Amino acid sequence: MGRTGTCELLIRHEADVTTRNEYGKTPLDLAENRETRRAMKDAVREKSYHELLLKSGGVKVNRCKVFVFGMAETGKSTLKKSLRRGPVTAFFQGLSKPSSEEEPHDPTPGVDVGTFHIPGVGEVSLWDFAGQAEYAVTHSMFMDAENTVFIVLYNIMDDSGTQERQVHWWLSFIKSCNPNRQPDVILVASHADKMSRDRGE
Repeated sequence: MGRTGTCELLIRHEADVTTRNEYGKTPLDLAENRETRRAMKDAVREKSYHELLLKSGGVKVNRCKVFVFGMAETGKSTLKKSLRRGPVTAFFQGLSKPSSEEEPHDPTPGVDVGTFHIPGVGEVSLWDFAGQAEYAVTHSMFMDAENTVFIVLYNIMDDSGTQERQVHWWLSFIKSCNPNRQPDVILVASHADKMSRDRGE
């Protein structure tokens, strides 16, 4: 099996993990590691849960998807980590990190999917989409706006023209993939800490 996120995507888009090969093994049997097996089982349970909701109707949904978009190095993966840690922990960890410390950029390979729980909200499936243009075609396959919040990041350190072009591109992309819906979109300006340092604040 491939990466954990890839396995989750395949399951959510109708891949059958009960299929057996010529040796009688299922994908779950052949999963490389415990994390992949756990993710596959969770994805199967989530898919079954949503199918049950569709059949029963009128049931409160306590799960949602959060899609994080932005060009390369706008801070998507950093935002994802902050959301998973929670605002208080993320704030104090930011204070404890030296202002000159820069983490090396590790590009997201296509899409990275993770699930976490927010008290009072429920289960959140967080999708971190790579910002490189070559992934746009594959991204469009997963752009269902139902029960989804779209976060679009832009780097506040870029010039205003670049910011506007990038935001417009992502908003147009999201809308083109959901022509009959009104997607819920949140714009996030990243790298505000760098702007404060440049101003000597």
